[in-house]
Amino acid sequence: MRQDSTGRPPSPPAATPLLVLLLLVTGCGGEREGPFFPLAPGWEWQYRVRVQTADGAEELRQQVRTIGPERVDGFPAWTRVRADGSRFYYREDRSGIHRIGSRPPDGGYRPEAEERLVLGRPFRHGTRWRQQELTSLLQRTGPPQETRYRIRVAVPVDYVIVAADEVVEVPAGRFTGCLRVEGEGETSADAGNYVGNIRVRLSSSSWYCPGAGLVREERVERTSNRLIPEGRMVMELQGLHHP
Repeated sequence: MRQDSTGRPPSPPAATPLLVLLLLVTGCGGEREGPFFPLAPGWEWQYRVRVQTADGAEELRQQVRTIGPERVDGFPAWTRVRADGSRFYYREDRSGIHRIGSRPPDGGYRPEAEERLVLGRPFRHGTRWRQQELTSLLQRTGPPQETRYRIRVAVPVDYVIVAADEVVEVPAGRFTGCLRVEGEGETSADAGNYVGNIRVRLSSSSWYCPGAGLVREERVERTSNRLIPEGRMVMELQGLHHP
């Protein structure tokens, strides 16, 4: 082995930031038979999204694929792209998976005001974390002049992994060994537009499966005002491609 002038083997070269990111995901993301939140390039998901608000029901399709890593704001990040061109940037460490920013199809990079912890570690029953979530399902169109009332407020949500070995069936198939994450949060807000001060409550259930990622999500948003009935969303995996 080659030695330096002191007689000791030379230190290995320092890893580049992108190499560190690759090593971290390889070491931390490969739980069980595959990652619970895949970040490496080459993954693609197709989801069916059903949304119910006071304005009625609609069914949508959402496609997500991974293309990272990229550099954003001078730092390495893993990238997920939606069909409309929106990009979302993530990093992974020992505390979990964090979303650090996004880029709309026709705009520049937007860092998160606070990094969003998407899935907390360790990936086992009882792990807890708190995260601010923005409501998106509370809306109603009505008089006067067919005004749309839409409530967009940040709700502090407490998340907990309540199960670590669930079986989930969705259009894409049957998945085992899944994490089930439950979230509950409530806050007060001045909704304006003749609605006034209200209480807003948000609850969600998400299933992350090894070697597949997010396969199902359910979300319910409610208010204390009868003018804005609850909104519901169910997202299910329809198709999956991975390297």
